Amino acid sequence: MTDTALRLAPEHMTSRGVLVPAALRDTVQVRDTYWGYVISRTPENFDVDIMADRALRFLGLIVLACAYAQWLLPETVFSGNVVVMKLLLSLILGALGACVYAMGCSARAPEVQIDLSRRELRFCTRSSRGGAETLRVLPMDAIESVVIRYRQNGTGPAQLLVRVAQSGRLVSVVSGPKSKLEELYPRLVSDLKPPSARIEARLAETPVFSSCRSAA
Repeated sequence: MTDTALRLAPEHMTSRGVLVPAALRDTVQVRDTYWGYVISRTPENFDVDIMADRALRFLGLIVLACAYAQWLLPETVFSGNVVVMKLLLSLILGALGACVYAMGCSARAPEVQIDLSRRELRFCTRSSRGGAETLRVLPMDAIESVVIRYRQNGTGPAQLLVRVAQSGRLVSVVSGPKSKLEELYPRLVSDLKPPSARIEARLAETPVFSSCRSAA
């Protein structure tokens, strides 16, 4: 990736040809870490999904507890072979409780981790319990440019993408208000440059002072 490959201004593009994420919030969050920062945009109904997940996990634990608690019931409650009945009931309640608990871990929000130490972009999903799962890793050296794509009608969220150098394919980073993406754009462009190029840019911006010694 060369310095000239990174465009100095957002590229106006239409939304054709790139999948637009589902309904999202109007706020793009940038969270700084010791290795870089995380770009995320929480889905609009993520808070509701979190509460539903907690309720499902709680219900699943109750069903699992019932699978073992029914062994404490007196044998008169069951008819026929008591041991077989209790064993079958334990298996049914245990499987049902495990399924309900697993359903309570389905809410996920997409995020992109910009790792400046490893120089890579990690595309992840974060669960309602806080755990992150990495879906794809894209090295910064494989990125040719950064692009902001606007809607054709000028309304709705814009989309921040990176262009892969070899294939020219566009990969979505985050979708959100164009004002937020235009604020994030120069930071991402600067961070994608090699460290040597960033140092040269900083040196070029530093004023040079020269002193002249008058002749005696």
